[in-house]
Amino acid sequence: MWPLRVDSQLEQEKARSRSLTERMVSLEAGERHATRVLEEVREQLEKERCGHLRHVRATEAQSERQRRMVQQKSEEIASLLAGAAGSGEESEPHLIRDGSAVQSLLLVIADLRKEAERAQGEAQCIICFDAAPNAVFLPCKHSGACMGCAQQMAACPLCRAPLTECMEVFT
Repeated sequence: MWPLRVDSQLEQEKARSRSLTERMVSLEAGERHATRVLEEVREQLEKERCGHLRHVRATEAQSERQRRMVQQKSEEIASLLAGAAGSGEESEPHLIRDGSAVQSLLLVIADLRKEAERAQGEAQCIICFDAAPNAVFLPCKHSGACMGCAQQMAACPLCRAPLTECMEVFT
């Protein structure tokens, strides 16, 4: 009777040991999966961070170009005003009587307006803010990126859906 009891206890301990081993294997597999997912998330965050940095640099470059253009046009206007004022008469009515000065000022202002409208209406890639958007993400069908950026994406930047391919759009 005594050996049967010991054998029964031994079998129970072996079963518990197998159960614990299976649980440990399962937990280790879960840990490996969580580590892989964490690495994928880190990689995606790094890609997005790089994209944001490119966006900031592109925006800063665009702002600098616009600042230089406004500075140039401001200097042109100041030069026209100084030339008109220095032509002999001291009063502002001189500017109105001098059609060439007014015409020159109107041309500079028209150039500024055209440049502002062009800058506002110009579509840019939502990733690099440099090229024209000419790609459609599939299967979600979102768009807004250039082909160069779209081919580097693993997920749609708008809805985060995994991408199967991107298609170039010609307009």
